[in-house]
Amino acid sequence: MSWNALVAALRRRAAATIVLPLAAAALGFSLSFLFAPKYRVEAVLLPQQADAPQGVLGSLAGQFGGLASLAGVDLGGGSNKVEGVAVLRSRSLAEEFIRSRNLLPVLFPEDWDANKQHWKPMDPEDVPTLGEGIRKLDRHVRAVLEDRRTGLVTLSITWRDAAVAADWANDLVRRANVRMQARAVQEARRTIEFLAQKAAAEGSVSVREALYKIVESQYKSMALASVREDFAFRVIDPAVAPDPDDFAEPRRAVFAAAGAFVGLVLAGFMLLVEARRRVPPGA
Repeated sequence: MSWNALVAALRRRAAATIVLPLAAAALGFSLSFLFAPKYRVEAVLLPQQADAPQGVLGSLAGQFGGLASLAGVDLGGGSNKVEGVAVLRSRSLAEEFIRSRNLLPVLFPEDWDANKQHWKPMDPEDVPTLGEGIRKLDRHVRAVLEDRRTGLVTLSITWRDAAVAADWANDLVRRANVRMQARAVQEARRTIEFLAQKAAAEGSVSVREALYKIVESQYKSMALASVREDFAFRVIDPAVAPDPDDFAEPRRAVFAAAGAFVGLVLAGFMLLVEARRRVPPGA
């Protein structure tokens, strides 16, 4: 079979070669309407720097650091940025979120009878578990991206209801802040208890005075942490529900492009068959 035969077949089937990809693209575009739209909302966050008395506290870290670490107290201070991002991505936060809002029926609506308020599967082993809910949340709903250049963190939620997606994103940020806030207050209390004990037993007046200064600064840090709602993350841009036609999935242009590609493949196959059919035997 020669190129001349293909060109001749193309001339004979020019209309079909053009119409077939266009029709397939239209069909792919139409099929995209069979899928329920999903919306993606984003909350842009700025991780906050942990408050720490770096002056005298840093100078005493070497002297009491070993003993403090045994007591579970960090005298080094530092940033809670990495920890905050880890909390936002954590399984424990997802578990708390799903449990407190009873989201398993929402995450697995095909298995839930909304009228009777119970699971459809009769076998308990077929009922969705909390672990399955967390996996679905992490694989298909929640995503946390960190921009190393700007330091900004983006929490995105993809869901079929735009308003619900925005509510979930903002609630997860709030829960991460509350969790980090409670942890900071607890650590400050442990630090205060540890340093107060050391100060009471310390013979050196100067060291004892320094320890009490640190205790005082820890009280201030604890009071500040108790009232800061944006303890771990400051919300630069909260999640907002997009317009109904501003959905992330399905990508209708992708469906149309895929349909056009399939149409081109079919048109090419049709031309090959046509060209081979018209080639004389033995040519």
